[in-house]
Amino acid sequence: MKTTKKAALTLDEARSTVLQKVRAAGAKGAGSPVTAATREPRRSLLEQALRELESERVLFADRTAKKSKFFLAEFAPDVRTVAVKIDQFAARKHPELMTSTQLKKALARIESPLFIDAFATLETERRLLKLVRGKQTVYAHGESLRAMLGGLAPRIEAAPAVPTESILRAYRELVRRTGFPDVEIAALQRESGLAMDRFKQWLLREHGAGRAVFSLGDWSLADEHVRAGVVELGGDRYLLARLEE
Repeated sequence: MKTTKKAALTLDEARSTVLQKVRAAGAKGAGSPVTAATREPRRSLLEQALRELESERVLFADRTAKKSKFFLAEFAPDVRTVAVKIDQFAARKHPELMTSTQLKKALARIESPLFIDAFATLETERRLLKLVRGKQTVYAHGESLRAMLGGLAPRIEAAPAVPTESILRAYRELVRRTGFPDVEIAALQRESGLAMDRFKQWLLREHGAGRAVFSLGDWSLADEHVRAGVVELGGDRYLLARLEE
């Protein structure tokens, strides 16, 4: 009796296989469906399915450990969720003062690459307050410290709302004039009419929310006016920004 040959795996079936495994794993994440025992052509199709699903942002890959793990995109950390986690950790530790290294311990390994941007967001929003004693810099949880001081603390008036729509109009006009979606931060600040400090605070909040993307630009060719708009994150100096509407 002849045995029926098993039909070869298709790319669509490989994608479905990957998604089923990752979906079943949920927030724990799943290892790669490709193992040492996986043979061709199945191996190549599963690897292609992983690449495509990741590039389409259906999946998120955590490669911080020796073996990669894959998650549905909904479980991927972002700057805002990481910032909330650090904020909550600092609140639990209050009134203890902590260094940035100690605060980073609140994060899982998968979240650590987002620490610098999340930390900058917390400082900008004054949810973390920097304190300096001698050469040491430590941080206090802003809300807890203000609550503890109560009436002894000077009242800080809320800053006027930033005119986001007018900044977006200025951005569209700069894109129209230059022909490029990445515009000089300094030029956008000038067009917005906001003070530089206030504008950068707004821009960092937009970056934390995923609505602003920074680009390096060419520092060596930038004059003092362009360099005035620099945003420093993670040791890099960004001169350009693209806004997502």
